[in-house]
Amino acid sequence: MTSNDTTPATKADIEAVLSKLDTLATKDALSQLEERWTGQMTDGFAVVNERLDVLNKDMLAIVNNLANNFNKINDRLEDHETRIGQLEEGNRQILRPEMTTS
Repeated sequence: MTSNDTTPATKADIEAVLSKLDTLATKDALSQLEERWTGQMTDGFAVVNERLDVLNKDMLAIVNNLANNFNKINDRLEDHETRIGQLEEGNRQILRPEMTTS
């Protein structure tokens, strides 16, 4: 069937045109869905990335805090070990004064 054709449209002609319209409408609908889905996914990934950034910063702060606490504990342990060594030396001098070096 052409635009210049004056013969009446058959049922098959009408069905063919409707089928083409359905196909075009489906393609357009799918395209719109794809655009919406892509936009939503992009927005979703942006939110996830923001939350991961916050989580990474929080985890880094926790790790730094743990490292600082470990260093403080290590320093105190070294201080105690030094003090224990001094006390042991003092005890040796009290128990065996002849072994002291002056």
